[in-house]
Amino acid sequence: MVLVILQVRRLLLVAVPVLLLILASTRAVVYSALGSLEWAYPESYVRPEGADAIVVLGGYLRPPTGTCPQARLGADTLNRCLHAAELYSRGPHCLVVVSGGRMDAEGRGPTLAEAMADFLARCGVSPQDLLREGRSHSTRENAAETWKLLERRGIRRIVLVTDAIHLRRAEQCFRSQGFEVLPSGCDYRASEFEWSPANFLPSVWAAEDMQRVLHEWVGIVYYRVHGWI
Repeated sequence: MVLVILQVRRLLLVAVPVLLLILASTRAVVYSALGSLEWAYPESYVRPEGADAIVVLGGYLRPPTGTCPQARLGADTLNRCLHAAELYSRGPHCLVVVSGGRMDAEGRGPTLAEAMADFLARCGVSPQDLLREGRSHSTRENAAETWKLLERRGIRRIVLVTDAIHLRRAEQCFRSQGFEVLPSGCDYRASEFEWSPANFLPSVWAAEDMQRVLHEWVGIVYYRVHGWI
């Protein structure tokens, strides 16, 4: 009897983590996990009124390579810039701050801010309205370095543009610096849920989204422990 109990316990030690991993890789579970970060920020493409500047946070930048001599915006950075350009076009011209430092440790290519500014200029944002913050390498540094640029201009009320899943941590970082933040998210992943059998089966895409959720919640806890938010 004792041997049977030990075998059952060993089986559970293996089966339970595997079951949790399978559940965490289904769209049905990931949808709620994404919503824990996104649902507090309803999706909107209306430019908030009263903001003195739009601040766009950089994500990923593909550095130049032997086959591609120009740096290219990653999908997350591209989506944020497109969203910022649309907001910019829906009201009077205002300052647009692009925030992000150099990603390549070898110093190749432009900073994120430079690449974002070039792209936004091609999207119709006036070059005179673009302000580059090219020193930051984290959300906390985005907020701190942007504060240095805007505080001297007397600007505190901003529209903050980043991925919806990233808004909670980003908003808190900017508020801790003294900004009045009007969050505006993009790339929503928990807007709708389709009741189909496929969403109750594990998938690579759902697992990737769950990884993003865990990254954000761990980041929020880490920032709070260090007193950054």
